[in-house]
Amino acid sequence: MLIFYTVRQEDTAESIAGRFCTSVSDLVRLNGAENIIPDKRVLIRSQLRPPKWLCGAIQWLEEPSKAQLEAAVNSGVRCVYLDEEIEFERENGVQYFLAMPYIFRERTIRRYERMYAKIEEKYDGILIRNWESYAWLRQHAYQKEIRSDYNLYIFNQKAKEELKDLGIGQGTAPVELNDRELAELGIEEQAFIAYGYQPVMVSAGCIKKTSASCDGKGGVLTISDRYQKEFTVRCYCRDCYNVMYNSAPLFLADKAEEIRKLMP
Repeated sequence: MLIFYTVRQEDTAESIAGRFCTSVSDLVRLNGAENIIPDKRVLIRSQLRPPKWLCGAIQWLEEPSKAQLEAAVNSGVRCVYLDEEIEFERENGVQYFLAMPYIFRERTIRRYERMYAKIEEKYDGILIRNWESYAWLRQHAYQKEIRSDYNLYIFNQKAKEELKDLGIGQGTAPVELNDRELAELGIEEQAFIAYGYQPVMVSAGCIKKTSASCDGKGGVLTISDRYQKEFTVRCYCRDCYNVMYNSAPLFLADKAEEIRKLMP
């Protein structure tokens, strides 16, 4: 499992490697020794995962580099969800799915119409995050696999059956349900999010535009609430919407046994 971790004051390279079941040499190789310092965000290839924990989906908070994608693939991930701007070179045994936008309005539809032939050829399948994307794919008689992200809620058996009837090959387990509720639902054929900065808001009200500083280039910024807690916001200027992420990551690597029992 490939994860980001913010180094704490008391951390050393050895303590981080021990906590995440990796090696100091691999930690240094991915980040450089000079970057393993307090408050620095480091990349870790952790062995704290059973083979079926995840479908291999990786959600990048910041613009990913080719090296990060290669590290994910080399770590044994068999399926990767990618934003459209991420270029990749195919590796044997790895599936590449296009993660479609959170908001799919007319301006985005027009752009995707021009891209459709390339999308159909380039990717092994598509991850949808709204029903507008699903309807658009059906209009094009899309034949490859369609999967749904966690925000297309699967709260009960009826919802799970409906997605299957609609031809969605794999859903994502709801992040709101606890382990008992997930066991009752049955998530054996679903993706399970074990780590990541979770979106807390998707908004068409652009922060850059509101502050009169929109440059149309996208990117990442931070905002603070009244308690001075910082939230990272990624601006998707091409489609004119923002995604705000929780200030603390979801981290379930210490729940390995419970996750194994759910068999995602």
